[in-house]
Amino acid sequence: MLLKQIAAQALAAPDQAAVLCGSRRLSYSDLVYEVAHLAGRLHAAGIRSGDYVVLQLPNGIDFVTAFLALIAVGAVAVPLSASTTEDEKSRYLAGHLVSFTLADTPAQQQRGLDTPAAGANHSRLTLDTLPEAGNWSLPPATEGPVLCLYSSGSTGQPKRVELRQRHLFYAQAHVADAIEIDRSDRVFCAVPLHHSFAIGNCLLLPLCNGATLIILEPRPGEGKTGEIPLVLRRREILQLLESTAATILPGIPLIFSLLADTRATPSEKLSVRLCISAGSVLARDVHDRFRQRFGIPVRQLYGSTESNAVALNLAPDTSETWDSVGQPLPGCRIRVGGTDEGVAEGTVAIRSNALCDGYAGQPELSRQSFRDGWFFPGDLGSRDRHGNIRILGRRRPYIITAGYKVDPDEIEAVLMDHADVKEVAVAGVSHPTLGEMVTAHVVIKAHGREDGEQLAVYCRSRLAEHKVPKAFNFVPELPRTPMGKLSTHMLTR
Repeated sequence: MLLKQIAAQALAAPDQAAVLCGSRRLSYSDLVYEVAHLAGRLHAAGIRSGDYVVLQLPNGIDFVTAFLALIAVGAVAVPLSASTTEDEKSRYLAGHLVSFTLADTPAQQQRGLDTPAAGANHSRLTLDTLPEAGNWSLPPATEGPVLCLYSSGSTGQPKRVELRQRHLFYAQAHVADAIEIDRSDRVFCAVPLHHSFAIGNCLLLPLCNGATLIILEPRPGEGKTGEIPLVLRRREILQLLESTAATILPGIPLIFSLLADTRATPSEKLSVRLCISAGSVLARDVHDRFRQRFGIPVRQLYGSTESNAVALNLAPDTSETWDSVGQPLPGCRIRVGGTDEGVAEGTVAIRSNALCDGYAGQPELSRQSFRDGWFFPGDLGSRDRHGNIRILGRRRPYIITAGYKVDPDEIEAVLMDHADVKEVAVAGVSHPTLGEMVTAHVVIKAHGREDGEQLAVYCRSRLAEHKVPKAFNFVPELPRTPMGKLSTHMLTR
């Protein structure tokens, strides 16, 4: 299904640029050839339909061709970041037998692959050591899963999401119909391709519709990821957006914030027509600064690993709707407070033909989140009289302390009103007598004071005693996932 869609684009416009990354360029005819050739080599290496293959490649053309080649042979791609820790891999792959790992280099391939899930027959492969073989013939679309991702939400418990070709096809088709993408569009990708947002809206969206995918080429650097961070590449990103004539920029709020703060040049002229933000909440300040700088609104997209994209703010004027995720995409439905019509507020539920079938191997978790064809992501939302949806927060579990139920959102709202507090996350930490101890993890503003006693006094003036944090942990920043989401489980470690 997906590969036939891409092959059809190659027949219609074989010389059209499909993927650009650094000095490398693949036309659509090149892309189809490279995928077929790599699929033949993967098959010769022993990969068969239904095999689970950890895909641990950096952003680039090799990731694109390897991902599509695994689909061609009917295998299940399990994309993981190169920076995934041993502990994370163990949690992700627990009880999940992985047959192969495909990595970029032997050193990268060796990291984190001796996990219990690897098994005795686990094979470690690198792109440059695969056996040569003839090109693979495009088979009929498999009905089985082709992509395995992990969703932890705010709980930290890995939930295995397996997506079939039809899920991925509809995921890109829903967005394509809404934004009217065509061959003249050029989609710029600066987010990790192993993430569901990037797979659907950076990789598959352009390639299934004849547009061009432009990938920010990774640059070696120090630190956990081994790459130069985006904050040091914002000038380069801006120059690439201009020189490549990119028209669509999917990103996370951090990217838009960095670009808005980048010093202008006299020749600066962007061709971008659409900026899509996902991964975490877009702040008004970021929206306004970016629009003021470039004259382009940043539009919030709403979705999840389980459902893919389901809503996008396409309002002509985002001045008053900057915080909205817009309305459901074609083929999607969103219920708020039990209804999908009229003004409402409450629990969000999602229905889409791109929605996964449940959590693989986790029936109890599936029963909790998937009911009667609807997915309940744990979000709270509202819908106004114009049909615009806003995500108000998550239905986070209460902290149970000394027999009291405490809502962390309430405490965070109070602390955010304090003049010295820049950011805060409240979590329950296991305690031998209280059950859970209310703990506030606080980022202080540049000229603020790290004074836990003062913050406790402030909280007591507005909260009942059992709600006042018993510990204040001052940190330079809150832990987040690569897509900018707060990683609550890391706060309780």
